[in-house]
Amino acid sequence: MQSLLSWWSSLETVSVLSTVLKCTGAGIGVLILIVGFRESELRRRSAESERRPRSVSREQQVAFKTALSAVTPEPIWLAIITTSAEASDFGFQVGDALTASGFTVLLERPHGSGGDAPPGIKIQYPEAKKPLADALADAFHACRFQVNLIGIKTSDAGASLKITIGEKPIKQ
Repeated sequence: MQSLLSWWSSLETVSVLSTVLKCTGAGIGVLILIVGFRESELRRRSAESERRPRSVSREQQVAFKTALSAVTPEPIWLAIITTSAEASDFGFQVGDALTASGFTVLLERPHGSGGDAPPGIKIQYPEAKKPLADALADAFHACRFQVNLIGIKTSDAGASLKITIGEKPIKQ
């Protein structure tokens, strides 16, 4: 036992250990500062992003069109929540991206205040239109927009797909 603790009695060994621990502590302190600054920057960017209205850039329009290139364009209903200027502007930009991709966009104005519509982007589709709904979801994801897919059971063979643009979701 005494030989195991002999290092504790050696000035050189304890000095080396002390230096190693001080350097380790300093290194950890520097890492804490770096990580803290990075966390602050990411929080600032996130808050800034939440304040910025959604938009479809030219690069996103190209990504949208590329993601939809494998499907046959057809008429799509687009409902925009009219109580929100942000949702309205974004909805028209989505409509422009769909039109540029060869789709016919049929605008539907929701009745009432639109307050009952969920936030974000919702794609409602009859089961026969699932491949198109999946392609649209992929297009939105390629543009870094989240979308909710909702299947609708219907016997109407000619039922159309509908995209609803709601207010910008608030991140929790």
